[in-house]
Amino acid sequence: MLVDTENWLNWTRFFGPISGHDAKIDASRARYVATAFCFGCNLGPSQTARSLEGYDRRQIAWVDQRHVTEEKLDEAITALINAYSRFSLPKCWARGNTRRRTA
Repeated sequence: MLVDTENWLNWTRFFGPISGHDAKIDASRARYVATAFCFGCNLGPSQTARSLEGYDRRQIAWVDQRHVTEEKLDEAITALINAYSRFSLPKCWARGNTRRRTA
């Protein structure tokens, strides 16, 4: 699912070196997706490295520490939510601006 949404929406474009320079890592998109999988599933770098062939725990932790910030992650999440809201299914549920009633 992560790979498919990355191919459709290119959400990893928000990630990159904190310094602002071009990413100099091999297969950066794949490593960003693996890092999102790692921390999105709350596995941690060691467990993810055991689960995904070709990844080392240090690679995943390095990407998280040097290429993903809270602001960049928020931008990627916003892009995904905005893309999802363009589908018709969410409109069947509600407009998204309804407030919950409290007792």
